[in-house]
Amino acid sequence: MVVYEISCDDGHKFEGWFASRHDFDDQLSRGLVQCPICNSQRVRKVPTAAFLNTKTERKTGAEQSETIDVGALLMKVRAQVLTQSEDVGTRFAAEARKIHAGNAPERMIRGVVSRDEVVELLEEGVPVMPFPDPVDDNLH
Repeated sequence: MVVYEISCDDGHKFEGWFASRHDFDDQLSRGLVQCPICNSQRVRKVPTAAFLNTKTERKTGAEQSETIDVGALLMKVRAQVLTQSEDVGTRFAAEARKIHAGNAPERMIRGVVSRDEVVELLEEGVPVMPFPDPVDDNLH
């Protein structure tokens, strides 16, 4: 089973589950993969974090394999985002739109929005990304 992040030509993103890469290619060529929002069949796979390789090979003298602790890495990234971004709370959607339109200084912000607001922002072309609650240390 493979899971792909898929996007249509209108920028709608969705997830698709397929038996194999070949199954995806076959369904795509037969016009069976379409956007659930606008029904467009002009779709393509897009990069997603789900396909990150969490292992790296490092060679030192004798070959060794080292596993990267992805959880620890995510905690470091989250700590950096929390210290380098402005918390705008429930004003997030409005502030993100202002920044995107050039009506507010460009900066990294974080805040609270509903799922519907995230969809609206993405449809407007405003780049947003869900982020774990800073109070919750569980990244699952």
